[in-house]
Amino acid sequence: MYIILGMEPILTTYHDDQADIQKPFDVSVIVPTNLKPAVCDAVRSIYAQHFDGTIQILLAIGTTHSHFDLETIISERPAHIALTVFQPGYDIKTEDGILQAAMSFLANSRYIAYLDEDHWFAPDHLANLFALIDKNRWVYGKRWFVDGKERTPICEDSWESVGPEQGLLGGFVDYNTLMVDMASCSPHIVTWPLENQTNRSDHIFSRLNEIGPIGICDSPSVSYAIGENDPHKKDRLDHIAKFKIPTGLDQCPNWKAPPESLPTRNIKTQTGRLLSKGDHKKKCDISVVMATICHDDIQRTLNSIYQQDFQGRVQILIGIDRGTFDERWLDSLPDHMTALVFDPGYSTSKRHGGQHDAYDGGALRTILSLLAHADFVAYLDDDNQIQPHHLSSLHQSIDQCHYAYSLRRFIHPDGTTPISTDYWESLGPKRGYFAPKFQGFVDPNCLMIRVKACLPGLVLWTKPMPNDVKHLSADRMFFHFLATHAQGRCTNRVSIDYVINPNDPMHELRTMYLGHRWINADMVSLKKRLGLS
Repeated sequence: MYIILGMEPILTTYHDDQADIQKPFDVSVIVPTNLKPAVCDAVRSIYAQHFDGTIQILLAIGTTHSHFDLETIISERPAHIALTVFQPGYDIKTEDGILQAAMSFLANSRYIAYLDEDHWFAPDHLANLFALIDKNRWVYGKRWFVDGKERTPICEDSWESVGPEQGLLGGFVDYNTLMVDMASCSPHIVTWPLENQTNRSDHIFSRLNEIGPIGICDSPSVSYAIGENDPHKKDRLDHIAKFKIPTGLDQCPNWKAPPESLPTRNIKTQTGRLLSKGDHKKKCDISVVMATICHDDIQRTLNSIYQQDFQGRVQILIGIDRGTFDERWLDSLPDHMTALVFDPGYSTSKRHGGQHDAYDGGALRTILSLLAHADFVAYLDDDNQIQPHHLSSLHQSIDQCHYAYSLRRFIHPDGTTPISTDYWESLGPKRGYFAPKFQGFVDPNCLMIRVKACLPGLVLWTKPMPNDVKHLSADRMFFHFLATHAQGRCTNRVSIDYVINPNDPMHELRTMYLGHRWINADMVSLKKRLGLS
């Protein structure tokens, strides 16, 4: 079934029946859009690429107010291309960098290009950049300036987007001409939405310019449309007149007009979904992020969120790594809460064939933190529970800090039997067992962050410690960032029930220092199983 946007939140990938979208694509192209008619030219220019590999297009829609019919552009999709369409159900400004950053982590490809909806690629664009990327961390091409209304060429841009330390700007590359290797560039891509950036294209270039090597394709292959509302239009036209730069089609011999429409194929296979409940348009006070493989314990976890005494608006963001989410788990959602179940239809974790190293959720915590419709984000694993005062005490404590954290209570692996308050591990900066090696530790279930203040650290949710053969230590990396770069405050209240996992490498040590507490809880659990209590 095809869609007309402006109605329901959506996350779905259109692909051919035989396509395995869990298998990484050769290239992904991210297209942030407000669904102007020009987006058809942008997408068709990707369809028309002379590129031998597979391509994923991520059409990231920022507006909820368009009723643009995507049926035609979806039906023209070639067989070697998958089209992922995303709109969260609330407005996200396409110029803020949030969609670019979040979709970069969602993309099922190591190599990523970008294209705004007003512009389009020449047919050789991706092939030219892809030929250079394997030896470089990022590569770029050149661009033509094009009349945004007439869609005809003006001239090659020889003074703005011309590379590092070149041109009138002292060095600049338009991100529409980029291809990045996410294995190297993800710490920089995650900062795309940083505030106080007058031009986020300048910002992302300056961040990428800190790393090398880089590759250059000297031939222009992007048509950059100068529209009536372009703030730089007058300066560009004045520069052309001042330096008598020749203009017109004759001066752009390799320029290509927007491609014509393609034959329709009407292949309707779709994978992925965005399950929505509640009113998402109004901003929330807190977002709660959870990655899950959809085991049955999640109902108890969700119920613990529903029972919070916090009176503000709460958004629950649930990312599906594997499994099928049962819609009935949301039946008891309170009126002041909303829920989005984010199921890409493929895993972002290398554990299941995705791109990102963390085995406990891949990039889901990073993606959902970026997409959160609130200034504060709390985290919760799908097998733990929070006590009723958890969110309210964290929200009260965070005040002007970058993050706040609670204390936790150990729960027996049976999921219900209390053992003891954690006096050893999750105690905060420079405290507890992890102080010497990691500057201390806070269990992510205990955390609330001011998301924009902690933006550079969000990439660490995807990166376990280098020597971790289990790939389950991204939480250590994230807290090390907080401990060394941010200011936090403890609630001094226990509000997390943390279920001990016997397969955790810490289990033997925990049972040792828990001592009689563990023995007593294990005995109580055994009596429950035997029906003796």
